Amino acid sequence: GQTCRTMGKWGMGLSCSTSCDFDTSECLDSEPSDNRTFEYSDRPVFIVPEHVYEIQVEIWGAGGGGGGSGSADSNNNSYDCSGAGGGGGSGYYRIQNLSVTPGATSSVIVGQGGLGGGRGEYNGSIDGTDGTDGGDSSFDNISVSGGKGGKGGKGSRSGEPGRQAQGGAGGDGHKKGEDGETGGCNFSGESEVPGSQGGKGGESNMNGGNGADGVYSHGNGINAYEGEGGQDGKVIVCWGNGC
Repeated sequence: GQTCRTMGKWGMGLSCSTSCDFDTSECLDSEPSDNRTFEYSDRPVFIVPEHVYEIQVEIWGAGGGGGGSGSADSNNNSYDCSGAGGGGGSGYYRIQNLSVTPGATSSVIVGQGGLGGGRGEYNGSIDGTDGTDGGDSSFDNISVSGGKGGKGGKGSRSGEPGRQAQGGAGGDGHKKGEDGETGGCNFSGESEVPGSQGGKGGESNMNGGNGADGVYSHGNGINAYEGEGGQDGKVIVCWGNGC
Protein backbone atom coordinates (compact mmCIF):
# COMPACT_ATOMS: atom_id res chain seq x y z
CA GLY A 1 0.00 0.00 0.00
CA GLN A 2 0.89 3.64 0.12
CA THR A 3 3.06 5.25 2.79
CA CYS A 4 2.34 8.34 4.86
CA ARG A 5 4.91 11.09 5.39
CA THR A 6 4.06 13.74 7.99
CA MET A 7 6.12 16.92 8.51
CA GLY A 8 9.07 15.48 6.58
CA LYS A 9 9.18 12.18 8.52
CA TRP A 10 8.09 8.83 7.15
CA GLY A 11 5.49 6.69 8.90
CA MET A 12 6.24 3.14 9.98
CA GLY A 13 4.59 1.60 6.92
CA LEU A 14 1.16 2.84 7.99
CA SER A 15 -1.49 3.13 5.31
CA CYS A 16 -2.61 6.57 4.21
CA SER A 17 -6.23 5.80 5.02
CA THR A 18 -5.52 5.34 8.74
CA SER A 19 -2.52 7.56 9.48
CA CYS A 20 -2.50 10.67 7.31
CA ASP A 21 -3.80 14.10 8.18
CA PHE A 22 -4.00 15.47 4.64
CA ASP A 23 -3.55 19.06 5.83
CA THR A 24 0.03 18.29 6.95
CA SER A 25 0.93 15.06 5.18
CA GLU A 26 1.65 13.52 1.80
CA CYS A 27 0.59 10.12 0.56
CA LEU A 28 3.11 8.35 -1.70
CA ASP A 29 3.52 4.85 -3.08
CA SER A 30 6.77 4.28 -1.14
CA GLU A 31 9.51 6.08 0.70
CA PRO A 32 12.09 7.28 -1.87
CA SER A 33 15.55 5.83 -1.37
CA ASP A 34 18.75 6.07 -3.33
CA ASN A 35 22.36 7.26 -3.11
CA ARG A 36 24.87 9.23 -5.17
CA THR A 37 28.62 8.79 -5.18
CA PHE A 38 30.84 11.69 -6.27
CA GLU A 39 34.40 10.92 -7.37
CA TYR A 40 37.17 13.42 -8.05
CA SER A 41 35.81 16.23 -10.22
CA ASP A 42 36.19 19.96 -10.48
CA ARG A 43 32.86 21.08 -9.01
CA PRO A 44 29.82 18.79 -9.24
CA VAL A 45 26.41 19.75 -7.86
CA PHE A 46 23.86 17.67 -5.91
CA ILE A 47 20.15 18.44 -6.43
CA VAL A 48 17.78 17.18 -3.72
CA PRO A 49 15.18 14.87 -5.34
CA GLU A 50 11.43 15.28 -4.91
CA HIS A 51 9.91 14.10 -1.61
CA VAL A 52 13.34 13.95 0.11
CA TYR A 53 13.69 15.96 3.29
CA GLU A 54 16.67 14.35 5.01
CA ILE A 55 19.97 13.05 3.65
CA GLN A 56 23.12 11.48 5.02
CA VAL A 57 26.47 12.74 3.75
CA GLU A 58 29.81 10.92 4.01
CA ILE A 59 32.95 12.86 3.07
CA TRP A 60 36.53 11.67 2.67
CA GLY A 61 39.53 13.91 2.05
CA ALA A 62 42.15 12.65 -0.40
CA GLY A 63 45.32 10.83 0.65
CA GLY A 64 48.70 12.55 0.64
CA GLY A 65 51.43 11.50 -1.78
CA GLY A 66 54.42 9.44 -0.65
CA GLY A 67 57.87 11.01 -0.56
CA GLY A 68 60.51 10.19 -3.15
CA SER A 69 63.76 8.54 -2.11
CA GLY A 70 67.23 10.02 -2.26
CA SER A 71 69.94 8.91 -4.67
CA ALA A 72 73.26 7.27 -3.81
CA ASP A 73 76.59 8.11 -5.48
CA SER A 74 79.70 6.48 -4.02
CA ASN A 75 83.32 6.22 -5.07
CA ASN A 76 86.44 4.30 -4.01
CA ASN A 77 84.43 1.07 -4.08
CA SER A 78 82.56 2.03 -0.90
CA TYR A 79 78.87 1.71 -0.11
CA ASP A 80 76.50 4.63 0.14
CA CYS A 81 72.83 4.24 0.98
CA SER A 82 70.02 6.74 0.59
CA GLY A 83 67.02 7.42 2.77
CA ALA A 84 63.57 6.19 1.79
CA GLY A 85 60.54 8.44 1.38
CA GLY A 86 57.88 8.76 4.07
CA GLY A 87 54.35 7.53 3.42
CA GLY A 88 51.53 10.01 2.84
CA GLY A 89 48.78 10.42 5.43
CA SER A 90 45.28 9.18 4.67
CA GLY A 91 42.42 11.60 4.14
CA TYR A 92 40.16 12.63 7.02
CA TYR A 93 36.54 11.44 7.25
CA ARG A 94 33.19 12.83 8.39
CA ILE A 95 29.56 11.63 8.33
CA GLN A 96 26.54 13.86 9.00
CA ASN A 97 22.74 13.87 8.63
CA LEU A 98 21.18 17.00 7.13
CA SER A 99 17.67 18.36 6.74
CA VAL A 100 17.07 19.45 3.14
CA THR A 101 14.42 20.88 0.82
CA PRO A 102 13.43 19.17 -2.44
CA GLY A 103 14.96 20.94 -5.42
CA ALA A 104 17.70 22.63 -3.39
CA THR A 105 21.25 22.47 -4.77
CA SER A 106 24.47 21.79 -2.89
CA SER A 107 28.00 22.21 -4.18
CA VAL A 108 30.26 19.16 -3.93
CA ILE A 109 34.05 19.26 -4.10
CA VAL A 110 36.06 16.03 -4.12
CA GLY A 111 39.76 16.30 -3.31
CA GLN A 112 42.42 14.94 -5.64
CA GLY A 113 45.03 12.55 -4.29
CA GLY A 114 48.43 14.04 -3.53
CA LEU A 115 51.20 13.49 -6.05
CA GLY A 116 54.16 11.29 -5.23
CA GLY A 117 57.46 13.02 -4.53
CA GLY A 118 60.21 13.12 -7.14
CA ARG A 119 63.31 10.95 -6.98
CA GLY A 120 66.81 12.10 -6.20
CA GLU A 121 69.34 12.22 -9.06
CA TYR A 122 72.94 11.28 -8.29
CA ASN A 123 74.26 13.77 -10.84
CA GLY A 124 71.84 16.51 -9.83
CA SER A 125 69.73 17.18 -6.75
CA ILE A 126 70.37 14.08 -4.67
CA ASP A 127 67.49 14.36 -2.19
CA GLY A 128 64.01 13.03 -2.90
CA THR A 129 61.23 15.62 -2.86
CA ASP A 130 58.14 15.64 -0.65
CA GLY A 131 54.80 14.22 -1.75
CA THR A 132 52.07 16.83 -2.10
CA ASP A 133 49.10 17.07 0.26
CA GLY A 134 45.79 15.42 -0.62
CA GLY A 135 42.97 17.79 -1.56
CA ASP A 136 40.13 18.71 0.79
CA SER A 137 36.60 17.45 0.09
CA SER A 138 33.37 19.25 0.96
CA PHE A 139 29.59 19.25 0.73
CA ASP A 140 28.35 22.85 0.93
CA ASN A 141 30.03 24.26 4.06
CA ILE A 142 31.02 20.87 5.53
CA SER A 143 34.67 20.26 4.72
CA VAL A 144 37.26 17.62 5.61
CA SER A 145 40.99 17.83 5.05
CA GLY A 146 43.19 15.68 2.88
CA GLY A 147 46.22 13.83 4.26
CA LYS A 148 49.64 15.44 4.27
CA GLY A 149 52.35 14.36 1.88
CA GLY A 150 55.28 12.24 3.08
CA LYS A 151 58.72 13.80 3.23
CA GLY A 152 61.43 12.92 0.73
CA GLY A 153 64.40 10.80 1.74
CA LYS A 154 67.89 12.27 1.81
CA GLY A 155 70.55 11.31 -0.71
CA SER A 156 74.18 10.34 -0.12
CA ARG A 157 77.04 11.50 -2.30
CA SER A 158 80.58 10.23 -2.88
CA GLY A 159 82.77 10.21 0.06
CA GLU A 160 82.39 8.35 3.28
CA PRO A 161 82.33 4.56 3.20
CA GLY A 162 79.01 3.24 4.40
CA ARG A 163 77.42 6.67 4.49
CA GLN A 164 73.75 6.62 5.49
CA ALA A 165 71.08 9.17 4.64
CA GLN A 166 67.97 10.01 6.63
CA GLY A 167 64.53 8.68 5.68
CA GLY A 168 61.58 11.04 5.23
CA ALA A 169 58.87 11.52 7.86
CA GLY A 170 55.36 10.19 7.23
CA GLY A 171 52.56 12.67 6.58
CA ASP A 172 49.78 13.38 9.07
CA GLY A 173 46.21 12.33 8.32
CA HIS A 174 43.27 10.29 9.55
CA LYS A 175 45.92 7.58 9.68
CA LYS A 176 49.50 8.86 9.71
CA GLY A 177 51.91 7.59 7.08
CA GLU A 178 54.91 5.63 8.30
CA ASP A 179 58.37 7.17 8.31
CA GLY A 180 60.81 6.07 5.63
CA GLU A 181 63.82 4.11 6.84
CA THR A 182 67.28 5.60 7.05
CA GLY A 183 69.74 4.16 4.53
CA GLY A 184 70.91 0.72 5.62
CA CYS A 185 74.63 0.86 4.75
CA ASN A 186 76.69 0.63 7.91
CA PHE A 187 79.55 -1.45 6.58
CA SER A 188 81.73 -1.97 3.51
CA GLY A 189 82.23 -5.31 1.82
CA GLU A 190 81.39 -7.29 -1.25
CA SER A 191 77.87 -8.50 -0.36
CA GLU A 192 74.82 -6.81 -1.84
CA VAL A 193 73.14 -4.29 0.42
CA PRO A 194 69.35 -3.88 0.25
CA GLY A 195 67.87 -0.43 -0.06
CA SER A 196 65.96 1.07 2.84
CA GLN A 197 62.19 0.58 2.96
CA GLY A 198 59.82 3.37 2.03
CA GLY A 199 57.22 4.36 4.59
CA LYS A 200 53.79 2.82 4.12
CA GLY A 201 51.00 5.28 3.39
CA GLY A 202 48.35 5.79 6.06
CA GLU A 203 45.52 3.27 5.55
CA SER A 204 41.84 4.10 5.83
CA ASN A 205 39.15 4.53 3.17
CA MET A 206 41.30 7.03 1.25
CA ASN A 207 44.87 5.80 1.61
CA GLY A 208 48.01 7.87 1.49
CA GLY A 209 50.66 6.92 -1.09
CA ASN A 210 53.57 4.72 -0.14
CA GLY A 211 56.99 6.32 0.16
CA ALA A 212 59.67 5.22 -2.30
CA ASP A 213 62.31 2.69 -1.27
CA GLY A 214 65.85 3.93 -0.81
CA VAL A 215 68.75 2.75 -2.96
CA TYR A 216 72.38 1.78 -2.41
CA SER A 217 75.48 2.38 -4.48
CA HIS A 218 78.77 0.51 -4.71
CA GLY A 219 81.25 2.52 -6.74
CA ASN A 220 78.73 4.00 -9.15
CA GLY A 221 75.81 6.41 -9.11
CA ILE A 222 72.26 5.15 -8.57
CA ASN A 223 69.14 7.22 -9.13
CA ALA A 224 66.24 6.78 -6.77
CA TYR A 225 62.46 6.17 -7.05
CA GLU A 226 59.39 8.36 -7.09
CA GLY A 227 56.79 8.17 -4.33
CA GLU A 228 53.29 6.85 -4.96
CA GLY A 229 50.31 9.15 -5.33
CA GLY A 230 47.55 9.22 -2.72
CA GLN A 231 43.97 8.13 -3.41
CA ASP A 232 41.36 10.66 -4.47
CA GLY A 233 38.68 11.66 -1.99
CA LYS A 234 34.99 10.77 -2.20
CA VAL A 235 31.57 12.12 -1.26
CA ILE A 236 28.52 9.84 -0.86
CA VAL A 237 25.00 11.22 -0.39
CA CYS A 238 22.14 8.84 0.49
CA TRP A 239 18.55 8.98 1.71
CA GLY A 240 15.86 6.57 2.85
CA ASN A 241 16.75 2.89 2.57
CA GLY A 242 19.61 3.78 0.24
CA CYS A 243 21.82 4.56 3.27
